Amino acid sequence: MPKKAVIHIQNNAAGPPIKIAIATPPIFPVPTVPDRAVLRA
Repeated sequence: MPKKAVIHIQNNAAGPPIKIAIATPPIFPVPTVPDRAVLRA
């Protein structure tokens, strides 16, 4: 019984991480920081 519960937890946890990884790229504003520095310079 406990083994089945562990497998279920892994399957459930395997879903959310994929969505988080896809949402992370747009969150990181890498190009915006250099642009502001160039405008000030």
